[in-house]
Amino acid sequence: GSFHLWSSSSTNRTTEGHQQEDRWVPVPFLTGHFSAVNDLEWTSLEGVDCLYSVSSDQTCRMFASLADFKSSKRPQWAEICRPQIHGYDLNCVLRSPDSLTICTAGEEKIIRGFTAPEIVLRGLSQLCGLKTLPDSTDSKRIFQAYIPELGLSNKALESISKQEKTEMDARRVTTIDWSEPPLESQLADH
Repeated sequence: GSFHLWSSSSTNRTTEGHQQEDRWVPVPFLTGHFSAVNDLEWTSLEGVDCLYSVSSDQTCRMFASLADFKSSKRPQWAEICRPQIHGYDLNCVLRSPDSLTICTAGEEKIIRGFTAPEIVLRGLSQLCGLKTLPDSTDSKRIFQAYIPELGLSNKALESISKQEKTEMDARRVTTIDWSEPPLESQLADH
């Protein structure tokens, strides 16, 4: 389950003498778990407050404080990414000392590690004010992770098969521009 919100874009343009209808566009809205949260991990990454959570809804989510988003006076938080969408309930999450890698474990008792891809670090920089990005020439850091529809682990986008690329295109997975927090439909792929 999830919430979606659309807003009418008021262009008030006319085409050949006819008023054009407003266009409805998706906008960022509330996101979060829809089942019990089993573990949390707080961290500060170069001054950006982050919260990792795992849940019985079989997801791991990363929330972060936004840096003066839309000139708000109150601190705002948003879900930045979903490092893991799993086939089992997730029970625990632990971050590495540099806060760029997390480990999760679920009911099947396997520990999986996830390192932040380049695209997530860019989002943290643009939305949250992360000042120092890790070296982008790091050959171990992937640009974006791909989460197969029925898979239990992520793959580097650079190493997916032709069939997985076709599936990704069919799901209309695109790169986020990070001008605003991700939409619900984008979170499953970032």
